Amino acid sequence: MLSRTFWFSLSIVFSILYSILFLQIAFGSEYSIQDDARRIIVWMMRFSDSELFPDDFLMNYYQWLTPSGLASLYKLMSMVGINAIVFNKLVPIALGLISTIYCYRVSLQILPVPLAGFISTLFLNQNLWLKDDLGSGTPRGFLYPLFLAFIYYLLRSSTIPCLLSLILLAFFYPPSVLVASGVLVLRLFSWNNQRLRLTTDRKEIVFCIVSLLVVFLILLT
Repeated sequence: MLSRTFWFSLSIVFSILYSILFLQIAFGSEYSIQDDARRIIVWMMRFSDSELFPDDFLMNYYQWLTPSGLASLYKLMSMVGINAIVFNKLVPIALGLISTIYCYRVSLQILPVPLAGFISTLFLNQNLWLKDDLGSGTPRGFLYPLFLAFIYYLLRSSTIPCLLSLILLAFFYPPSVLVASGVLVLRLFSWNNQRLRLTTDRKEIVFCIVSLLVVFLILLT
């Protein structure tokens, strides 16, 4: 138990260290902003000032393009006094921490060795912070924590949390739902005696069908 706590804590420490390096760049200048955020996030300044970008077709286009979950989150933050640009620089820290936590837990589900969990999170953080996805605070940044949460709850057969994480994926990064749906379908099959067999577990089949229907209805809206 002590070993697991130590390696988990060390995983969190490294995630925070990477976040600090990111914050130094993000807040290094008042006008610094990540490239993708300039397109997808800037229009959300309208939440703080509704008169911004009047009749701007490009801003209107990106507003239409933004997933509803992301827009709702940024709007909520603006309602409590945090404008979109500032929140965009802060949200990657939370996304990185959540991704680290779920990556560690997924690793232990596959291989219950705390050191393996730490190594997995270390490589994950190295990869995440070297790319722009997480640091952009855009829909792609939400893919990692939500998809890892989905995999974790799926491995644990936690039906409700798994479905909730799938729904959040649909609201924040719709394209990822296709991958998650594929995982659900593939999970119904197993390779046995050189034959591909469909599971006979009704619970698994019903969960897969219900999840796919819910996601399909969300994507239609």
